[in-house]
Amino acid sequence: MLLCSSNCNRPEHGQSLKDALVDEHRIKQPILDEQELEAIGRTISEAMEFNTPVTFNLFNNSFVQQLTGTTRYINNLNSQII
Repeated sequence: MLLCSSNCNRPEHGQSLKDALVDEHRIKQPILDEQELEAIGRTISEAMEFNTPVTFNLFNNSFVQQLTGTTRYINNLNSQII
């Protein structure tokens, strides 16, 4: 339970609460081992073969974003999925 003092109505208090909530959802960058990378590669290849949508969980600035779509091309040289 959050109890407020007389400072709770101040704008900077509201901002600090928002910052605390954002910080609570931050995560460390996951490290994928070789088996996980191979499994991801197989999943993407199968999705390309059957034109099936895939959902990617992308790590970006301590947060995970989801991106869903169909994969048309993999550029291994530049590590891009198009």
